[in-house]
Amino acid sequence: MNIKDTLDEIGILETNLQIEKYIDDKSLLNNVSSEIPIPIKCETKDIIDNAMNRILELNKKNVFMLSNEIALIEKMLLYKDKIQNIIVCLSRNLSDEQINNIKSNIPKNSNVTFINELEYPNIIKPKDSIILVLGYVNGNNCIVTNNTYRMVELYKSFLGKKVFVRCISDNVKIKQKNFISINAQNYFDIII
Repeated sequence: MNIKDTLDEIGILETNLQIEKYIDDKSLLNNVSSEIPIPIKCETKDIIDNAMNRILELNKKNVFMLSNEIALIEKMLLYKDKIQNIIVCLSRNLSDEQINNIKSNIPKNSNVTFINELEYPNIIKPKDSIILVLGYVNGNNCIVTNNTYRMVELYKSFLGKKVFVRCISDNVKIKQKNFISINAQNYFDIII
């Protein structure tokens, strides 16, 4: 499996957690960094905790995620009393095998539902909801995967809060293919 497929299946944050296990292996990090921006220090657990705290401060019942982010979903599942619905939008570029892998990573009987790209979740009321996008930041721009960008465009008319979570604390320069830089002010209300 390649890095792009891994990102699609488990998300940027979980991928970062796996990469951080090998933070001292410069050869491996060099190879991986040609595919995705990588953390240069172990910070992902703190990023997840900070993102979760900020999401909870927004006091919204529904979280509509435009990518599968298993590490953040697992954290949100600890707050079922506050977050009633987690909706994950599945890219149309995913294979059946990837979709099955994604769904099997989520605990049974959880408050996570999946919709396909182009569908709109029925349970979403804008005043009770946020759209959540994850990626990287460079100055005033957010950097997202091609799949995520396409969904950001599809759902940009969503009236709830649009929240962006940066997956690495430092600014990153986009040099990898399969990523797009977009103007944060045009798309997001809040950047965490």
